[in-house]
Amino acid sequence: KTINAILNELDPHSAYIPVKKFQAVEEDMQGSFSGIGVQFNIIDDSIVVVSAISGGPSEKLGIQSGDRIVSVEKEDVASVGIKNEGVIKLLRGEKGSTVNVNIKRRGQKELMAFAITRDDIPLYSVDVGIMLKKHIGYIKINRFSATTHEEMMEKVNFLQQSEMNKLILDLRGNPGGYLHIANQMCDEFLKEGELIVFTEGRNRPKVQTFATQNGQLQDIEVIVLIDEGSASASEIVSG
Repeated sequence: KTINAILNELDPHSAYIPVKKFQAVEEDMQGSFSGIGVQFNIIDDSIVVVSAISGGPSEKLGIQSGDRIVSVEKEDVASVGIKNEGVIKLLRGEKGSTVNVNIKRRGQKELMAFAITRDDIPLYSVDVGIMLKKHIGYIKINRFSATTHEEMMEKVNFLQQSEMNKLILDLRGNPGGYLHIANQMCDEFLKEGELIVFTEGRNRPKVQTFATQNGQLQDIEVIVLIDEGSASASEIVSG
């Protein structure tokens, strides 16, 4: 309780994760689970969808970034002080089971009802890597998980065999993830010695991360696509 009270005075991005709950937090980035397939944040006492996980049941039903979940199985979950663990308990469940939610969408006067069938959530972080036209490749990344750099470079190798010399890197709707994975991706584009990012805390020294000589995409022209759903590591890479 003391730790949480202290963190409540910091910022909305700081939270204490007890050991027994850490596994559930790690699942999104490392393992697999059954659920409705959304990444969410609690903003102004409301469950806000940050993004629908690519290939998951919520994305297939058209649930969007910015949607607010106001009720689950007719239980009001808005302005009741719900916490992350409460949301996970309500929305995750056995594969094949159904959960009914009502969503408030910006611009819509009426609540939108969805019956979501829980499913195994795909954990691939690179949705697609294709040639759009001659010499122009396209890669869409939905988050920065432990395997993202490896997945991306598999697509890059394929595209370079198809004579890609320009790349569109799509980070729209990507809410972020592991910082070190973002650094590995940036390293592919930057020349040796160029600054990728630095971190610094009030009680932590400044740590700078520089590009190495391993960049496979240093001579590739690149365009990065972002939108209001691009955050955290997506902002590092696009910057």
